[in-house]
Amino acid sequence: MFCASLADLFDNAVDPQWRADLFALVAATPNLDWLLLTKRVGNVRSMVPPGWLKLGGWPTYVRIGITVVEQPEADRDIALCFATHSTTGALNSCGRCSTTAFSMSTTGKSGLNGGRSGAGRQGG
Repeated sequence: MFCASLADLFDNAVDPQWRADLFALVAATPNLDWLLLTKRVGNVRSMVPPGWLKLGGWPTYVRIGITVVEQPEADRDIALCFATHSTTGALNSCGRCSTTAFSMSTTGKSGLNGGRSGAGRQGG
């Protein structure tokens, strides 16, 4: 489930009750795989349910994806993404990621360079 594709769940302007309602829905639907995409990965740890941050508490069916614009953002935000318990990176279906999969294109445009959804993706 690609959640809030035209919004950012972790934006400071989001009503906390809306976020709580969404997390209740996520908890009630463990049969779905959830992708929470954000430009504000630094807010994730303070906005997810506290139980998610405990060892083994992050739901196995919830992934965090991040978008970045420039390499310095990627360098900063990928580390923040790894600091969460999802550690899946942007749209990485195998459940693991490495910083090499997230280097910015030499054209200066954002996107994955050689990641699973990039030009050098594996298996497909």
